[in-house]
Amino acid sequence: MTLSRRRFLATGGAATVMAGLTACAKDGAAAVDAVPVSVPVSVPVSVPRGGHIVVVGAGFAGIGAAERLLAAGYSVDVVDARARAGGRAHSVSLGGFPADLGANWLRLGDNALLPVAEELGLIGGGATDFGAVTAIHGGRRHPVSTGDLYDRVRVPASYRDYEANDRNGDPSGGRAPLPSMAALLDGRLPVDSVAGCVARRLIESEYATELGTLSGSIWFKEDPDTGSSGPAEPTVAGGMQALLDALIRRAKPSLGERVLAVRRVADGVVVTTDRRTIPADAAIVTASIGVLKSGAIALEPGLPAGHRRALDAMDMGSFTKLWIRYPSVTWPAGTTMTLLCDTAALLAIVDFSRSHGAPVFMGYAVGRHGRDWEGFSDEEAQGLFHRALQDQLGLSLSAPTGFTMSRWSRDPFVGGAYMYPNSLYRHGDTITLRQPVAGRILLAGEALAEPSGYVDTAWRDGRRAADLLIG
Repeated sequence: MTLSRRRFLATGGAATVMAGLTACAKDGAAAVDAVPVSVPVSVPVSVPRGGHIVVVGAGFAGIGAAERLLAAGYSVDVVDARARAGGRAHSVSLGGFPADLGANWLRLGDNALLPVAEELGLIGGGATDFGAVTAIHGGRRHPVSTGDLYDRVRVPASYRDYEANDRNGDPSGGRAPLPSMAALLDGRLPVDSVAGCVARRLIESEYATELGTLSGSIWFKEDPDTGSSGPAEPTVAGGMQALLDALIRRAKPSLGERVLAVRRVADGVVVTTDRRTIPADAAIVTASIGVLKSGAIALEPGLPAGHRRALDAMDMGSFTKLWIRYPSVTWPAGTTMTLLCDTAALLAIVDFSRSHGAPVFMGYAVGRHGRDWEGFSDEEAQGLFHRALQDQLGLSLSAPTGFTMSRWSRDPFVGGAYMYPNSLYRHGDTITLRQPVAGRILLAGEALAEPSGYVDTAWRDGRRAADLLIG
């Protein structure tokens, strides 16, 4: 969802809310030994047309890269450990309503996927008006609108000086932690005020973590101009996974195949999976930051020091969605989104009855509270969410007819919902990760995209990596 951090953190509209994841080769496979190479880290080596590329991951970034390469005349293997394509785009039917466990809306503005989805006939099933928002604080409803929060929490210039003169340039390569967003807001915007709640809820929603773990450097993050945006953002007919499936035109992903290692060799790369060994000219790895940090995929000859520092400065957030369906809409029409200030267990609730005509609510929690929800069984979580809806919104609801939820933090193929910058983060870290490793191993995905955390920019970043190889 797009609770626009660009507008909140950079343009002064503080409370504007907008709709806003070495093993045995196959018997008989040829063995390829790794040999020393001396290709500069930051120099991509283009691959001639007709070359062979392996794309690791069949989410939006991976499919974006693969389709770009196939259209340009390359041979492409797409490999994904999951039994389905889509990555963190995963849609589940909730009584016929597509409940997206990952990416949910297509943001407006500079979104290259939106016209593609429109051309495919996947837009028109409903748009969520995130201009209609309230916050419940002290048992009372408060309308959320643009205001002067930015001026009230403006960061002093000394913080910029601190970031500019940190230890990033120290010969030892060490970094000093920068103040968190919590440190910047506390004392400027009281935690127990309506404005304080709204500010914190919006930022936590954007980065899927508590402000105490989030780098304050995001305050100065210069995302590219994303164009004009309106409050109502469309959902995809059939869910976000339907869009991903429609984008797969030439690619033939090999699913349920886990990549174990990507090695640079003299004439290209060798990708080792739990089924086979794949020699290729180059590889694009779209695994999440969580997977890269875990070492589940060995990258040889290893990541350069700058890449390792950048990875250390990023973590995977927890954004746990709770979807519930009722027999019919029996509650009065209200605001689309409600921010919850009187409970820490849930950040917000989205009502789909007005926007989509469906008797469906979606609630979400982030950070440690999101991970707490993931520890409940579906039955336990449904009961707790059902009661929370009645308690927080003051509704009398009949027994639900359907429930589903996300558990990205417990998913070994991703390790969280999406990336957030921790206190070691510095501007330019995402650019560092975009630099090819040994010329023929490229990283791509939502964490490397600008802005990060969006399905359309993940797709675009996969295409960026492909273009480096196309030359």
